Amino acid sequence: MARVEKRASYLLVVEGDDDITAEQMREYLDEVDRAAERAGTKSVMFDARGNHGPYVADVHAERWAFLTVRTKLERVAVLLPRELDVSRVNMTAIAKRGKARVRAFADEASAEKWLASG
Repeated sequence: MARVEKRASYLLVVEGDDDITAEQMREYLDEVDRAAERAGTKSVMFDARGNHGPYVADVHAERWAFLTVRTKLERVAVLLPRELDVSRVNMTAIAKRGKARVRAFADEASAEKWLASG
C-alpha cells in the first residue's frame, strides 16, 4: 500500500495507486499514526503524487476524519501532483481545522521546510 521512511524530523509516507475501501483507509491511517509514534515524531509527509486512483467519497471522508478527529499527529504535509489539488486541499484544511495542521504542496522541499518550521 505505502512505503514508510523515517526522516530527520518527520515520517515520509509514499502512497501507491491503490483502490481501497473506507475501512481499509481507516486501518491504514491508524497504522500511520502508530508508525509516527514509534518513530518519535508528530509530523508526517504524505507523498500522494503517484496516487491516481479514482475519487471515492467515503474514502476521502475517512482521510479527513482521521486528520480532524482521530490523529495524534500535529503537522501533516501532503505532496500532490497538480496545483489545483494543492489549492483544494489547502482550502479544505482551512475549512475543517482539525487536530492536525494540514498543508499541501507541489514540491518536497517546500513541504519539508514547512514541517521543520513547526
